[in-house]
Amino acid sequence: MEKQKLMEKSYFLPSHYFDLEIGIYELYRLEDKAYLSKVLGLAKEMNPQKILDFGCGDGRFSYELGDFSGYVGIDISKRAIAFAKILNPKKEFISEDILEQKFDKKFDLIVAIEVIEHLNPEKRGKIIRKLESSLKSGGHMIVTVPSKKLPLQKAHYQHFNKEELDDLFSLKNVYCLGHNIENFYFYVCKFLKKICILTFPIKFIYSLFYSLLKKQYKKCSFGNYKNAQRLICIYRKK
Repeated sequence: MEKQKLMEKSYFLPSHYFDLEIGIYELYRLEDKAYLSKVLGLAKEMNPQKILDFGCGDGRFSYELGDFSGYVGIDISKRAIAFAKILNPKKEFISEDILEQKFDKKFDLIVAIEVIEHLNPEKRGKIIRKLESSLKSGGHMIVTVPSKKLPLQKAHYQHFNKEELDDLFSLKNVYCLGHNIENFYFYVCKFLKKICILTFPIKFIYSLFYSLLKKQYKKCSFGNYKNAQRLICIYRKK
């Protein structure tokens, strides 16, 4: 319950959209937007007719998805769903514990973006079985989680390696990619990010360093999951 309260506080404002209006947030959300874009690309490759966005928060994935009539977002946070509805008025959002929700039809694709780490282990198994049963035969689930390379946050119950994540699902893992690879360029980017923060008031200098940062970040954004700060996995139902 305490961890849920922390999450609720994080939705005081729809911060996942700040980069659209506030310049400095393009810097702070560079990494988040990279993995969100990757998930979006993977989702579109599957050409699903119906998508469930589990733990959708304030709906940024829905926003990036664009005009898609088969989308349903669900989150236990009423505040987050209120923002999602305002910012994505044509999409369907549900504020509900997924264990209490009955879906009319099954989904081709379920995405759980940075959600599993927030689930209480006492309920996690039931929730994952619910998600699996809500998936069509031949359907896919895209799951992203922080890896054990990142320190555990107060709002998280657990960070994962691939084996631990796979053990939660009865579905077959057909894809696993690492995000934020801790190589030489990763540390170059950390340094460049600090320079960008310092130079932000001087726009032309900031623009030069930010362009360099984006170029270097491509060299450490995705790669082997064993040396990554985040896992992006795809599970397939038979």
